[in-house]
Amino acid sequence: MSNIATKRIKREFLELQSEDGKLFHIETVNSNVLDLRGYIIGPVDTPFAGGVFNVEVKSESKNCCFAVKP
Repeated sequence: MSNIATKRIKREFLELQSEDGKLFHIETVNSNVLDLRGYIIGPVDTPFAGGVFNVEVKSESKNCCFAVKP
């Protein structure tokens, strides 16, 4: 994976970790930013309230690319 992509993933991961009042948790598996796991808590006043939904995000470096601009 390119150095730029790695830096972007790390930056966005840290931004997610620092959000206040978040309804989710995300962490790296074995300190690998291409292997993430966590959960999302169902928001109040929705059909998902009270639910906890596990999430895994895995990416292979050869297939990982990011747009520079939104």
